[in-house]
Amino acid sequence: MPSITFSDQQEIISLCQAHEEAQKWKSNLRRCIVFMSYFIKYGSHGHLRFQCETQKSIHSMAIDDTSAPHVPEVVDYLAPKHQMAYLVMEFINASTPADDAHEKVADALR
Repeated sequence: MPSITFSDQQEIISLCQAHEEAQKWKSNLRRCIVFMSYFIKYGSHGHLRFQCETQKSIHSMAIDDTSAPHVPEVVDYLAPKHQMAYLVMEFINASTPADDAHEKVADALR
């Protein structure tokens, strides 16, 4: 698993703390941000560490399977003081369907 620089780690932690502070009153708070080419989930170390291991396992199964969806690779896992944790993954741009996607589906079903 490649890791990120110390300065990027500090920036991620700072951005997540700012996100948490700005969004804490929202009932549907989503503890995730995008930073550079990374997608970061953050939360308690007690819960996120299991998500990290699951993500690594699923990624390793899907990486060589050409029919599998693209599963983000875990780049780093930060857990300073083993309280709040930060799961850093590669960011995958979602592809948007073509304007004629519904026509292509119909053609495929014929």
